[in-house]
Amino acid sequence: MSLPISALALVTATEASNVASENKKKICELTVNSFNNKLSTIEQKQGYADCVETLYPQKMSVENVLGLKILFMTALIIFVLSVVYNFSTRSRYEDIEDAIIITIFFNLSVWTIIVMLGATISGLFWVFK
Repeated sequence: MSLPISALALVTATEASNVASENKKKICELTVNSFNNKLSTIEQKQGYADCVETLYPQKMSVENVLGLKILFMTALIIFVLSVVYNFSTRSRYEDIEDAIIITIFFNLSVWTIIVMLGATISGLFWVFK
């Protein structure tokens, strides 16, 4: 019984998000069309810039897409090599499933530590900027 309720809640939340997004786009269209740069305050200029970003989002650059592809392929290769290495050392693992599970936990741990360190370092740069 909880699965249909969860599905209904998900559909309702998605629909509400879509309606809110469409309403924001309509408001932004009105804001952009009626914007007067000479008479506006700083807050109104910031709202205008936010509306321009909402109406005309920038696409990812080719460098960013290439970087994400390289990151994904590197992670995939490391995962496969880790499974092969863990399975080849059969002294600790009985099945290939054991090697896969250990590899998943190890890789998740490593990536979590990397993200935490990156967030800490960027937070320090932000604080002492």
